[in-house]
Amino acid sequence: MIVLEKGFDELLVYDLSTLGKEQDKIDLSEFSIVEDFKDLTENHAVEWFKDSTLKHLDNTTIDLGRDRELVLKGVAIEDLQESQFIF
Repeated sequence: MIVLEKGFDELLVYDLSTLGKEQDKIDLSEFSIVEDFKDLTENHAVEWFKDSTLKHLDNTTIDLGRDRELVLKGVAIEDLQESQFIF
């Protein structure tokens, strides 16, 4: 489980498991700006497909307000599951 607390600007997460029993959970309960999974995917998550070398990346950045970002490296928005998040 990834528990986020206030006090960071950018947090990078590598190798996030999005499938099955090994699925990682992300606790966003400290961040009231994100209400639920629908709000997260529609209003706070941005997917970056390519880097400066035009290499396909599928990175997702989640805006947690006040210039705080959670970056999920190698994870596309459509790979995320509602069951992975605690709001």
